[in-house]
Amino acid sequence: MNRPHSPWPLFTDDLEAARAWLRPQLENAPVGLRTGHLALSLGMVDTMEHLIQQPDALAPGASAQWGFRLARLRGANNPYSQLVPAALQQMADQTIRRCLNTGEALAIELNGGIGDHLEALSLVLPWAQGVGLALELRCHTKRQQQLASLLADQPGLNWTSQPGLPVMAVRHWLCGQSKPVAYKAWLQPADPQPTGLLCCWRAEGSGDPLSAHARSVPFMQVMRFYRRTQQQAPGLQMVDISRWQAWEAAQLERLGVRLHDPSKADLKALALMVLKHHVLTIDTALAHLCAALDHPATLLLPRFCDERWHELLAPINSYARYLRIKQSTQFGSWQALIESLEPSDWFGISATATDRPSKQ
Repeated sequence: MNRPHSPWPLFTDDLEAARAWLRPQLENAPVGLRTGHLALSLGMVDTMEHLIQQPDALAPGASAQWGFRLARLRGANNPYSQLVPAALQQMADQTIRRCLNTGEALAIELNGGIGDHLEALSLVLPWAQGVGLALELRCHTKRQQQLASLLADQPGLNWTSQPGLPVMAVRHWLCGQSKPVAYKAWLQPADPQPTGLLCCWRAEGSGDPLSAHARSVPFMQVMRFYRRTQQQAPGLQMVDISRWQAWEAAQLERLGVRLHDPSKADLKALALMVLKHHVLTIDTALAHLCAALDHPATLLLPRFCDERWHELLAPINSYARYLRIKQSTQFGSWQALIESLEPSDWFGISATATDRPSKQ
């Protein structure tokens, strides 16, 4: 055969082999949306910068999606201008200004995973409350059930079944204002002294196996981490909210790690648990919940992380206050990073603890 036929090189720690598998597909116009996303997940930024300058080489819709990801990666002031069509920008501007002038509630549609919802709320909700604007939120029924109790005490906020502005259009408008709008903490529950360690090691990936794989730490490395931590911090209570297989869960329980399934309760219950623990997590909704709570956490990022972190960890944002970044320097491997973790990485986290993730 003249070209590779298996995606398995993407799931190894051999970056050159993974890129070599993908290159023939990037040279075969029109390049599909998924192919470009894979390229960015392999850090092939220069290749994508070159491709996006050739519209004829791209599949429909690819230019906007890739332009958004590259703009976020470059630290553009308003990366959403790549994603939101001009007509929608104009409609959002008219709608938001009308609501600000008349006092009418602004209806917004949230989308994506629960982490995407929490991220968007950390931008939109504090802004709306600061300007005295009521909000009506619309999202999938499952997401509403997860968020309902967490949002129950937020002033000027209601749910709606009616269509609203896509949240990306609202974010575009906010980023385009002369006064910078920041992501801020919006949850203010009691603040008990953390006594244990709460960990999340596995990502679901929303149907994307590579995304889940890239962000998830292998089980045996997690086991070694827990054993080493038990030796270094005897008596420390450790809670794990990852979704493990049955045999993996059994081994963790025998080791004395307490397992908790967050899907059996809503986000408010998880928030209360978070406040009692120091948090060690990969790129999941748990990191966004900690930012909403202004709660210390150590965030583990893969070598080529999601571009959102280049935006979220700007100094003006709540994400930068207490999220301490630990980023792997190796593609497809967490070993060196996990072995370097010490109790001091989560105890005594301060406002100066955040490092921006490295460029791809």
